Amino acid sequence: MTSNHMEKVDLVKDSGKINQFQLDLMKKVQRQNIERALKLRQVRGRSRGTFLAAAGVISGIYIYTLFAVRQETFLDDFNVPESIPLDPYTYKEGN
Repeated sequence: MTSNHMEKVDLVKDSGKINQFQLDLMKKVQRQNIERALKLRQVRGRSRGTFLAAAGVISGIYIYTLFAVRQETFLDDFNVPESIPLDPYTYKEGN
């Protein structure tokens, strides 16, 4: 069964097979991976900050809305009329 993956390199065991150019390339790739990981960590931190800020704004608007609606009293003084007067021009008895 063939694999497309390169087999792992043991620097101690395979030191005779690896030349200085290959070692330099491995160090360069390792540095690039570390830099990439640090950038991703920074992006992740900024994303968390953005999420927390957005969640705070949304929560604040929601809580303010609940507080503002609870203070509304215009329906408390509303009296339902006992009977609705009918328009004499449109209503005829017996119809």
